[in-house]
Formats: sequence, structure tokens, C-alpha cells
Amino acid sequence: MEHLEDNRKCDKFLNFGEVAVGGSSKRAVSVLNNSDAYIDIIFDLPDCLPIFSRPRKRLEPQYEPGSISSSKSKQSPRLGKKDGQLVTIVPKKFTRVPPHQTTQFISTYTPTERMKAFSGKIAYQVQDIVETLCTFKGSCVGPDYTLDKSIIPFGCVILGYSNKQKAMLNNVGDVGGAFKWTFEKYHPCFTITPEHGFVSPGTSAVFTVQFKPSTLGSVFEAKIKCIIGGYKKSLEMQLSGSCIGMPPAVERIEFECPVRSSTKRFINIENPSAQTWRVATTIEGQYFISKNVYVVKPKSVLPCEVSYSPLTMTGKKPHRATIFFAYPEGLGVLYELSGRTTPPLVVDRIQREITCKTLYKETLIVKNWQKRPQSFEVITENSSPSPILYKLEGNPSIEVLGQSERPYTWSIYVLKEGTLHLKVMFRNKETKEYLYYEVILKVLKSPPLDVITLNTCVRKSLTYSITLENPLSRPVTYTAKSTVPELSFVSPQTVPALSESKFVITFLPLTEGESEAHIDLISSDLGIYPYDFKLITRPPVPDQQLFFIARLGQTATQRASVTNTAKATTTLAAQFTEPTAFFIEGNITVSPHTTKEFLVRFEPYEIGTLKSVLTLHSPATGSYAFTLTGTCEPPKPQGPYFIIPGGSTSVTFKNPFLDSTDFRFVVEPAIFSLKNDSQTVYGRCETKIAINLAPLENLEILVDRKYSIAGKLTIYPREERVSHIKWVYYLQGDLNT
Repeated sequence: MEHLEDNRKCDKFLNFGEVAVGGSSKRAVSVLNNSDAYIDIIFDLPDCLPIFSRPRKRLEPQYEPGSISSSKSKQSPRLGKKDGQLVTIVPKKFTRVPPHQTTQFISTYTPTERMKAFSGKIAYQVQDIVETLCTFKGSCVGPDYTLDKSIIPFGCVILGYSNKQKAMLNNVGDVGGAFKWTFEKYHPCFTITPEHGFVSPGTSAVFTVQFKPSTLGSVFEAKIKCIIGGYKKSLEMQLSGSCIGMPPAVERIEFECPVRSSTKRFINIENPSAQTWRVATTIEGQYFISKNVYVVKPKSVLPCEVSYSPLTMTGKKPHRATIFFAYPEGLGVLYELSGRTTPPLVVDRIQREITCKTLYKETLIVKNWQKRPQSFEVITENSSPSPILYKLEGNPSIEVLGQSERPYTWSIYVLKEGTLHLKVMFRNKETKEYLYYEVILKVLKSPPLDVITLNTCVRKSLTYSITLENPLSRPVTYTAKSTVPELSFVSPQTVPALSESKFVITFLPLTEGESEAHIDLISSDLGIYPYDFKLITRPPVPDQQLFFIARLGQTATQRASVTNTAKATTTLAAQFTEPTAFFIEGNITVSPHTTKEFLVRFEPYEIGTLKSVLTLHSPATGSYAFTLTGTCEPPKPQGPYFIIPGGSTSVTFKNPFLDSTDFRFVVEPAIFSLKNDSQTVYGRCETKIAINLAPLENLEILVDRKYSIAGKLTIYPREERVSHIKWVYYLQGDLNT
């Protein structure tokens, strides 16, 4: 009808939207009668109009089936009768609409279950005319859930183990929901995780259902329900299973290793199924370790590693345990494990070169393998092939906290050379568990224990004492060896048990200078005690002091002695610091260990005091020193010299000076005469001066015979330096002959 139209253009298409289950959506539509006449009109779904409810005329078939082929036309989706009940239109009767007036109908969508998006048409009927007025669409959103399984049979499970199965809750609806699992009747053997949660639209929640029986039984059953908020349908799963005892061990696996070490064995697990297995392991017992889960591929064999790491020694009883490989369906296989320990491995093998007579320290790390603190006593065992005396120092025990380590300072003092094979053990006093180090010490000769300085003069003895100790319960004998003969001592020397003694060394040098020496004090029990010496020998203290008195031109002598301390005859050479005034005759030869005297002559060459040091030296005995002090006095008149009248005499005069000197001779009275009144005399040389006396006949008138004839000879040096010195010789004439 061209004169009937929607009052609003938007009413040509009605959208009920997304309506929840149990809800409703209404739409009102106004229709305008644009004609000039009254009309009776009814609105409804096309199949629900009154015209389509009239009885239809039935025609008889005139053709055989299949003689005429007909093609079905493709029609738009529309609501059926069931669907039509969800969309209702009121009023349900004809309505008279005046010309140019409007009328209204209301369409209501009331879904009772979830529906996908749909569309439909609303038509009207005026008399026998039916036409479409508008179209509509809508949908119903709501919850909808499914379980992937409703029955879970667990089969047989070994007591103490479990079988786990997966279940899935699928949210195929349009809204999310919170779920919670409840057992119809609680049974402790069955559990499900998670017990509650939320599942979003279009997602799934995976649950783990576990059957872990605590008692033996042939059948265990339970029913579990999933309650979802806003969802009225019931979702249930039926659970069942049985429990059997642990099967006997199929094999015993033997292990053996040093305590606190580790060894491993392999056990083959076969998966004959077509599914990948996750085999869980359970070990009952200490010191055996394996992975918690092994993944075994289908139709394959996997070697599973089992490690044995004992922390305590076994003794007569081995460590025992079992390992169970739990198969996915709750069955499995059991193995018995048996472990024995051997003594612990050495922590470290230490090799060192040390010197005896010196304290040696080694730091050893003590590790506590237990979780609780342990107290260890320190024990050192000696397995050396030859006996060597030594002394240990350090704490007798050490405390170490659980599963930690601590350094220990081990000290040893070795008395003699050799090789020591030692075992340093840290042992728990209560459990007797221990760890140990092997210490191999190559003990070398001790360095000098001391450097001793001895300082003295030539042939001046000096003593020094060294303390000898004997820590043994029996006497010990020491012998000594020296590198120089100047050090003398008594050897051998015995020290009583558990006591001390003084070892006296005498230093008697024969030559001056500095030198080094070494002495070894040797004991077969206590080893070698080496000492270095620094020997300092100063020049000798003068052995004697000799004093001389002589007049100028004369000599004086003194006796001196020298002792030969050497073991062989020695010849001593003389040396003067003032060689022009003091003299000895040649070298002096002295027999061993004897004393010999010799003369020292003083012959001055000037007036005053002259000093000198006489040194007698030989390589064997060293030097001897003598201090010489000479006093020179002026010449003293000499004579008288007797002369027969008419005769002559000579006076021997020696030039005491070192150089040639001119001398003047003066004789008086005149009855005495000289051949020469002057003469040059070589230094330290003699000359004879002839003196004549006049004949007697010439003397009688001059001299009374009752008295002797006297005169003198005076000698003067011409050199101004010594011109004050004179020599006087008295003369006398002999008238009695």
C-alpha cells in the first residue's frame, strides 16, 4: 500500500542488540495512515499473520514423482515458530486507523537461551494484502561451558604414589565465569587443582586431577562437580581407581667409593608406549641422589643416573636405600641401592723443601662436610723410612662451623736432615670421621744458626760459649769441626740426658786481619748445628818494652825474647819503624813452641829521645811487636890516653851522624901535636886520630918530673846544626917509663 508508511525513517530497521538470557528488549514502531480512508491493520511476523493461518486448499498430484525437477530458491534466514515465540508483537489484533492518523505496535525480544546473531522481518496485513514493514536483528549472549571428559579412570596405583590426569573446562559462551569444584562426597585420595578460579570467554582452564591413595583397596570412587556462577547446568566428572602395594625390588645396585667422594651408576628405564613419559623418582635413604623427573621418549630406553655421595664411613654395615621410578599411570619399578665406603681420599699432597733447626709453618684448610659444627683433633702420623726427630707446634684441636671451612696453622721443628713422610689428620673425636693431608718434607741442612763476631789482638786468646741442649732421655755426644785452626775446642763432648752444657771455643789468632770461619757441632741423634764466625784480629799488643840509654857516638844493647806458637820452626824477619837508631843481627829462627832471646842495639845519631817499634814477622806465627825507647845523652869526656914522651897514640873516633861530617881537632897543651887538625868522616864510620908527645929532653925544662903531663883532645863538628856538640879525650904523658 502506497499510503502506509513508517512515521520515522529509523523504524525501518530495528536492532534489539545483545540481550542476556532471561532479559528482554522492546522496540516501539509508529505507522502513519497516509490515505483518505479508514483501514484495519495488524502487525506480526510474516508467518504469524492471520492470512497464513487459514486452511489451504489441497491439490491432487497430477505428475509422477521425479518427472518434473524443481529447484529450491535460496531464501533469507528467518525465524521459525520456536524462534518466533522469542519475538512478540502487540497488539495481536486488527487496529482501525483513521485517515492521516498514526498507530503504534511494540515488538519485544525475550530470549531464554544463548542465541547467535539472527535477523527477521515484521509485516502487516490489511484485508488480504501482506507487505513487509521493517526488518529487525538481535542476539542472546550467555554462559556456556563444556568438560573435555566426564569419566577419569586412574587404574592401579602403588601405595604412597600417585597418578595424575588432566581435565579441561572450556568456556564456549559469551561471558566469563567463576568456577569452584566440589566433591559430592569428600574422599582424601582424590584432589583437583586449581579448586577455584575464573575462566574467560573463548578460553579453557586446565585441571590436574590426582589419585594418591593412602590405604590399599580394590576400588576408590568419587564424583566431583564444577559449580559456575550464573550457569544452571551441571558439569560432573566421575573418578575411580585402585591401590596396590609396593612391588619387590627387581635388582640390587652396588656402589663403592671413598667417603665424601662420589660415584655413579646407570639404570635403564624403558618406555614401550607411544606417549612421552615423565618418570618421577623417589629415593628413600641417605647419600643417594638422582634427578627428580626423567623424560623418556616413546618406545625408547633412557639410562637414568644415580649418584652415591657418602658423608660417613660405613664400617661393617653398608648404606642402604631404595629408588622407585614412578610411571605416569601410577605403577613403576623399585631398585635396592647398597653403598660401601673406603677411607677418604687425601685432601692434598704437599711436598716442601725445608731446613732443619728452623720452625716451618704450613696452612691447611679444614672443611666441615656436615651441617652441624664439628670439633676435630689434630693427629700427625709419621711413616718415614728412617727415624728423624722433630717437634710439632699448634693447637691440638680446631672447631669448624657447619658446611664451612677454616685454616689451621700446622708447625714443625725438625732437628736433623733427611726426608719426612707425614700424615696430618683432622679427626672427629666422637664419630672418628676424618680428613687428612700428606706432607712430604725434604729436610736440608740448617743455615747458620748464628753469626758470631770475635775481636781480639794477635796472640791474644778470646773464649766464647755455645749452649748445647739434649732433649733426649739418654746422653748425646757432640763432635765439632772447624774450618780454621785459630778456633780451638774440646771435641767430642757429651751432654747428659735432658740437660744443657757449654761448648767453649777459644780464638787465638796469629796474624792480623779479618776472616770468616765455620764450625759444625755434629750429633748423630740431633743433627748438625752450624755456626758462622766473623774473626777480627787487630795488630798485636807490644810483647815487651825495651829502654836504652847511650851517649852520642856510643851504643847500648838490651835482651828480648820471642816465643814460637806455631807447630813448625819459623824464621822471623825484623822491621823497625826507626831503622837508623835500632838494630838486630839478621833474622831470628825459633823452633816450635820454644822461646829464644836476641839482642837489640841502640846507636843514636842525635841527642834526645828516640822511639821505634820492632816487628818480628813470619807467615806462620804472625807478628811480634816490641816498643823501643832510646835516650841519647851528650858525649862524656873519655880517657886518659897515655903517651910516652917522644911517642904517639891514636884515638878512635866514630862519626855518630848519618851523613858525612867535617870535624875540627884541637889538642892542648902544645907538647901534644896532631898530624891533621881536621878531617871529613863518613856517617857512622870510624877514624883514628894520631897524637904525638914531644921528646923527654924537650919536656924537662917545661915539666916537673914529680907531676904527670896532662892534656886533652877536643873534637868539634863544623856543621852549625851540631856545632855545640864536642867530644873530649883526656891525654896523659907517661914519665915513668
